[in-house]
Amino acid sequence: MSRYAPVVDAVAPADTFRVEDVMAIQLTAEIEQLVQSRVDSGQYSSAEDVVRLAFDLLTSKEREELEWLHAKMDRGLAQGESGDVVDGEEFCSRLLN
Repeated sequence: MSRYAPVVDAVAPADTFRVEDVMAIQLTAEIEQLVQSRVDSGQYSSAEDVVRLAFDLLTSKEREELEWLHAKMDRGLAQGESGDVVDGEEFCSRLLN
């Protein structure tokens, strides 16, 4: 069990959006072209679907990175608790050699 706060998905399911929840954004021409090419290919039915998937993937990547970081922190804390540590001078010496 992790001692850290859980990572929560930031993207709401498509069927939970209301008209007043829509945010208008400006995309660069390059990004707009990428989005439109996905829609034109039939791969996605709308620009919103492309953006939603992009944010789902971003959220997933961030969750994985945070879980990796938490695992590293847990390992470091466990090593410290067990006495498996190196003092600062020895660490710097190892780093430089």
